[in-house]
Amino acid sequence: HWGHATSTDLYHWVNQPIAISPPTSDTQVYTGSAVVDVNNTSGFFPNQTDGVVAIYTLKTPSAQVQEIAYCDEG
Repeated sequence: HWGHATSTDLYHWVNQPIAISPPTSDTQVYTGSAVVDVNNTSGFFPNQTDGVVAIYTLKTPSAQVQEIAYCDEG
């Protein structure tokens, strides 16, 4: 699972619910980054300024691949 934490001062952190779960029991979600796409540069969020895009590594039994996920719920 890919964890999720928030901070208002980058010193004190609060754990949040799991952000991304692996699609199957034999895969693992590893490091990545997530951003708020305020200018819709991804093209996923027409008429919206608070969409979130995440790019992360998914480890499968045969390979490690880059994945992308997005959320339009702000």
